[in-house]
Amino acid sequence: VKGLEGFLRDLRKKVPSAQNVVKVWGEWLTVAIRNLADLFNPKRVILAGPLAQLFAFVEEDVRRRLRERRFPTVASLEIGPSSFGKDCCAIGGAALVFDRIFSVPDSNFLKDFDLKESS
Repeated sequence: VKGLEGFLRDLRKKVPSAQNVVKVWGEWLTVAIRNLADLFNPKRVILAGPLAQLFAFVEEDVRRRLRERRFPTVASLEIGPSSFGKDCCAIGGAALVFDRIFSVPDSNFLKDFDLKESS
């Protein structure tokens, strides 16, 4: 079992079986991006997680397929991997915890207290 690192190594060496697998992955990625664009019309799609490392191997094909579609939701769509790299999921999880710990609670909690002035 090679794992992702072995697969990436095979892609860099241009091993045909690895190139075929990543080509199919890129085709499905294109379908997913088209569907997301049609549903949500985002300005940017950020690919995250370990598999985002594969985007460099299919980027040209994905962009070509999206351009061929000639549909407004994908015409100016920015696509790219997260700048946090393969650790983006862990960084995102840590950010959520940090936000939860250091956030100010909603002011609705004040309704539980009797804040009427005493006479």
